[in-house]
Amino acid sequence: HSYELLRFCTEMDCTVVGGLSKLIAAFVKEIARTKVEDCEVKTGIDIVTSIDRDFGTNSWPNFECMDVMNPLPMFVGTDGIRRHAVGVGLTPLNNGEDLVNDMSTSMLLRVGLPLQLTDELEQCNSDNEAAHSCWHVANEYGFQPVFDAGVERLVLIVDEGSGNNLKPETLWNASTPKFVTDHYSPNVGIEEMINCVKRARK
Repeated sequence: HSYELLRFCTEMDCTVVGGLSKLIAAFVKEIARTKVEDCEVKTGIDIVTSIDRDFGTNSWPNFECMDVMNPLPMFVGTDGIRRHAVGVGLTPLNNGEDLVNDMSTSMLLRVGLPLQLTDELEQCNSDNEAAHSCWHVANEYGFQPVFDAGVERLVLIVDEGSGNNLKPETLWNASTPKFVTDHYSPNVGIEEMINCVKRARK
């Protein structure tokens, strides 16, 4: 059985010594209690999670890094607000728009590029040197690119079940459904920017 740890955090300026280990131990104990005892094949338990590398890298005990996603391009306007180019539930926001004063903090953290800019980025293609022209188009609208540090995908095998010496890589590659390994966008220009970052990392 595979489970996902969506978030582990503590109150600001507060550290719980051994907190993660205690949480996992309690979770595994609870899962073991609810397992069907007469199962012919004992199934294992693994926990997967992700770490935003902007806030650190894998220092969690016994977790193994399976994948590191590429940095994601974002943009800062002349108003100093960061805008996402990729993601779900983004609110398009023009440069210096007065709407900012009426937006909640959670909305400000999920603002996207202006619709006029994304429409123009959609026109970028490989025939007009897309990699260069996409960044240039964003610059003409007053947006400078910034990048996050990527995301680490981690796995922890807490119970191998009937599998002998089960390797985390084997489990990760066989898991269904699979985690996405790359960022993507239906917008042609933004997708080219993502590919540009990918090429730069090779």
